[in-house]
Amino acid sequence: MGFEASHYRIHDIRRTVATGLQRISIPLVVSEAVLNHQSGSAKVGVAAAYHHHQFTEEKREALYLWGNELEKIARTFPVKVRWCRFSGQGVKLLPT
Repeated sequence: MGFEASHYRIHDIRRTVATGLQRISIPLVVSEAVLNHQSGSAKVGVAAAYHHHQFTEEKREALYLWGNELEKIARTFPVKVRWCRFSGQGVKLLPT
């Protein structure tokens, strides 16, 4: 018996990352930068002309912490995967 996740899309991964970053207390402006969102008050109007900080180090630290969080989750809920296929249509995982 396998697990088929064909109804998941790339955007679901982005949403999961955004939610996870907030859960581990990453500031919203940093999580928005990780996702390359061009929204927010610092990105519109006159502020957009002055705010050019790329948050490179902050994004690196956020993704490092998110990686640690994923490792904790993976250790808590281990799954052995025989194969994984990804296409634009979704992901299919079959446990061994």
